[in-house]
Amino acid sequence: VDAIGDAPSEAEVYARISPSKEELCLRVSVDAEACRQRFITPGSGKAMDYLEKHNQANAVHDLGQEVANALSESDRRAQFPTLAASVGREAPTLWECAQIVIARYEAWATISYDINTAELDGKIAIRDASDAAAARAAYEAITWPSP
Repeated sequence: VDAIGDAPSEAEVYARISPSKEELCLRVSVDAEACRQRFITPGSGKAMDYLEKHNQANAVHDLGQEVANALSESDRRAQFPTLAASVGREAPTLWECAQIVIARYEAWATISYDINTAELDGKIAIRDASDAAAARAAYEAITWPSP
């Protein structure tokens, strides 16, 4: 009952218990991160590892296949330590390991685009919603990519 004795409408009750637009936008960010975790290994250290391995893969690519594969094991470890750990485990040569990492990065870039698009479009729809029910509907309408 409000201050003058009238019972609140159903819409008023819903607005009071419904999450705000900003709370829904925060949920979208959390959901986006959960979606990312379906495709990659979690952790800030792992993210740094992915970035370093990609940088090293690009450097190996720039060397060329012949030069990269002519490196000794000690040279591989000295110049490309993160990527060199994959030799013999993911592929037989440094060059092939680099190609795997580059292909994975390109696949991730496509998935990342889809996740970021869903996240940003979802937040825009929530913020543009006319009321709490429309904001909730916008949140529920977000479609995340799946593996």
